[in-house]
Amino acid sequence: MGFMSHKLMIYTVKTNTLNEIHVTPSNNDIQRKDSSLNETHVTQSNNDILRKDSTLNGIHVKQSNNDINHSTLNGTHVSQSNNDMHRKDRTLNGTHVTQSNNDIHRKDSTLNETHVTQSNNDIHRKDSTLNGIHVTQSNNDIYREDSSLNENHITV
Repeated sequence: MGFMSHKLMIYTVKTNTLNEIHVTPSNNDIQRKDSSLNETHVTQSNNDILRKDSTLNGIHVKQSNNDINHSTLNGTHVSQSNNDMHRKDRTLNGTHVTQSNNDIHRKDSTLNETHVTQSNNDIHRKDSTLNGIHVTQSNNDIYREDSSLNENHITV
C-alpha cells in the first residue's frame, strides 16, 4: 500500500490586523485610522478627515462620510449620519446608540443599558441612562437633560 505526499505552500501577507477578519478603508481619506482587536469588521467611507474607527470586543463599527469622532467599547453598533460637528457617540456594555444629522454639541451615552436615541435640530442636549432601559427625546429642544436611575422608561 503506497501513499502520496502533497507539498503545502504557505504565503504570508501582512495586513495590519490583530485577531480579526477584515479591515478595509476606502479612498480619499486623510489621516485615517482603522483598527480592530478581536473583532469582525471595520469599514469607513470616503471623504473623511481625521476619522477614527475602533472596536474592542465588539462586532461592527461603520461611519458615514463627513463624521468626526466615533467609538465603541464592548458595544455592538455605533452609526452617525453626516454633517455633524463636535459629536460623540459612545456605548459601554450597551447595544445601540444612534444620532441623526444637523446636531451641534450633542452627547449620547449609555451605561449598562439598551437604547438611547436623539432626533435632529437639538442644541446642547444630554441623554443619559444608568441601569435603565430607554431614554428618548424629541427634536427642537434646547438645553434638555434626561436621566433615569433604575427606571424603566422616560420620554419627554
